[in-house]
Amino acid sequence: MGYDESSGVVAAAPTLQQAQDSYRAARQSFQIRHESYPIAPQPTPTPRKNATKPATQPQNFSGPKNVALEDIELVLDVENVSLKDVVRHITKQAEPYSGPWQVKWRLQPENAGLMDERVNLTAQAKFGEFVDLLTEKIKNLTGTQLFVTAFNSSRVLLVTDSYY
Repeated sequence: MGYDESSGVVAAAPTLQQAQDSYRAARQSFQIRHESYPIAPQPTPTPRKNATKPATQPQNFSGPKNVALEDIELVLDVENVSLKDVVRHITKQAEPYSGPWQVKWRLQPENAGLMDERVNLTAQAKFGEFVDLLTEKIKNLTGTQLFVTAFNSSRVLLVTDSYY
């Protein structure tokens, strides 16, 4: 493989594996360099005061209920918060109504950074509608379509960039 600067011709394109290896090496090198010599401070989440309210509790609430996850009303108002923290927050907000959920991320290596994508989000919606809003926002920001699947029997919420 080579590049002729005078003619601008690439003699041979890299294989997919070579391109992926090159990308990983460059990314690792970048992360190592910036870990030792930070160029700019990392942004910190700045949630608004009284921004996030707990999900609306039904009357005569006496503890956890077995409410379908997609029917739970969520309220969220955050600025500069990672996608991973948003998903963690909404599952915690739903926990009193449907029990605990484990979030699993299955992203291709090139999309692993999506979990750290920072978002500003203000919404009040049922869980299913909220997830649709969130995935649409990520698609508009990054061009990557995310899919969120709830496995009720195992209490797992799977976030993936493909249909597994």
